[in-house]
Amino acid sequence: MNIILQHFAGKMPLWAKQAEKSMRKYAIATGADYELVLDFPMGEELGFTPQKLCMLTEKYDKYDQVCMIDMDTIATPEHESFWDRPEIGVLHSRTMKNPSERTAQAAPDLYTEGSWTFFGNWIKLNLEQRQALRVHWDQELFAKSLKDKHPGDEIILHYLINKSGILDGKKVREVCMRRDQSLNPRKTKRYDRKFCNQPEDAAHNASIIHFCAGRKVNILPTLTTLYPEGL
Repeated sequence: MNIILQHFAGKMPLWAKQAEKSMRKYAIATGADYELVLDFPMGEELGFTPQKLCMLTEKYDKYDQVCMIDMDTIATPEHESFWDRPEIGVLHSRTMKNPSERTAQAAPDLYTEGSWTFFGNWIKLNLEQRQALRVHWDQELFAKSLKDKHPGDEIILHYLINKSGILDGKKVREVCMRRDQSLNPRKTKRYDRKFCNQPEDAAHNASIIHFCAGRKVNILPTLTTLYPEGL
């Protein structure tokens, strides 16, 4: 069994409520459970984005795969399943190469140059991976180390992957939906365009689209077009 998680803290705006409805539809269509995680299950001291790492907790050990997807993400009626994909998400190549990049600077004490780093908007982990990662969870270290909490989920996951070694020996294509071994965008089999990219880069038949930053204003009109009879 698999589950999709999304997280929100505070009063949900209409765009978030409608995005949630679309993702619930996707979960049902692909045979998965869905849960909206609220507030601060991992502790307010870590800030907003690290709350998404609740996906690592024992609460979800009954699930084989857990996918945490940002709230500003919608599902289209395509409903192609990503559950048979082996990848974790999309590698944040700038952070991997550049210690001065924002995610690396969010917690320099947690950063290792060249080590696996993923964008936090779409992360899928199996049970074995989640259990191995949480062995290295250190609440006190994370709270003390985070200087910029906005990319806190990305830098903490980076640290956990590095400490656990769960991806040691893996090739980029095995874990990333976008990049080749040189960390350049590959020319074919860009699964991110189907499952987690921004509208301007998404495939015409994308099942999931990410409306980050200022793109959120387009969530409601896009959903109205995709679901003319409503959600």
